[in-house]
Amino acid sequence: MNTNTNSVNPVLAFAKNAVIKGTVTGMAEFGFHISVTEVDGAPFAGKVRALLINNQVSGKTDDDRNARIKGGIKMGDTIEGLCTRAEVVDAKNPGLKGKKVAQYAISERALIAKRGRENREAREAVEAAILALPIGTEVVGVVTENRPGLGAFVQVSEGVAAGRRALIHVSQVSDDRNKEDRDEVLAEIEVGTTVTAKISKVARNDKGFLDIGLSLRDTTRQQRAERQQQEADEDAQALRDRFPEGCETTGKNARSTEDGIVVDVADGVEALLVNVDGGMSDSILRCKSTRVRFTNEVRDGRLVVEKA
Repeated sequence: MNTNTNSVNPVLAFAKNAVIKGTVTGMAEFGFHISVTEVDGAPFAGKVRALLINNQVSGKTDDDRNARIKGGIKMGDTIEGLCTRAEVVDAKNPGLKGKKVAQYAISERALIAKRGRENREAREAVEAAILALPIGTEVVGVVTENRPGLGAFVQVSEGVAAGRRALIHVSQVSDDRNKEDRDEVLAEIEVGTTVTAKISKVARNDKGFLDIGLSLRDTTRQQRAERQQQEADEDAQALRDRFPEGCETTGKNARSTEDGIVVDVADGVEALLVNVDGGMSDSILRCKSTRVRFTNEVRDGRLVVEKA
């Protein structure tokens, strides 16, 4: 076992459970002597050796471990392990009678187990945070696959779920009830496209893995509304261009509606007559026609006109 005998009561150079890195400087039947060069990621300048015994050498199988013990580990190799022993004990060497020595042991297997636990705990913490995400939480991701009839797979690129795979099911690509319409929307989602979607489901499946469901319904609803508004604006501008402000014409077929008096100013073009009092309204409705002047306003697809 490695010792430090520079004083009657030596001080431990590092504590148990520190992550140790060092160089193989000696070999014995029962293990390897490691000269410590790094402790918990920081350079170590002291002259301390630790022991890596054979049953603490790592290997995926017993054969792998035995191969390393019998020739896979060589002088000068770098070894990393977890400190499993760091204590001051009475020296057993007769030449050191009455003195204390510091003894250190490290384990590759213990370090692998420690990191495995840390990785598992970190993964479980992330999954717990993902499971706690409220439905409707907005996430950003990149489309990695599009399967007709199923949906689009997305790799989340931001937030606590970053790096996770999620599915925008075909039923969540739009509000369309018609299957053919939903399939058409799905087909327009290209691989490589960055999408902003909302979480529609987060749960563990029967194999214990996380299933993350996303929805584009709000996005497609907004896009549809924006397209409709753009089309309405374009139609309104076309009416303004066709019937400039201040121009006059005869409004025909006057009729009363919930919005007020409506007249026809051209085939298929209606206009809403404003700024008329009750008596004038009755007269216009009786005559069924009146002279009107165009304004620059369009309401719900109708030109707004005033009595000329």
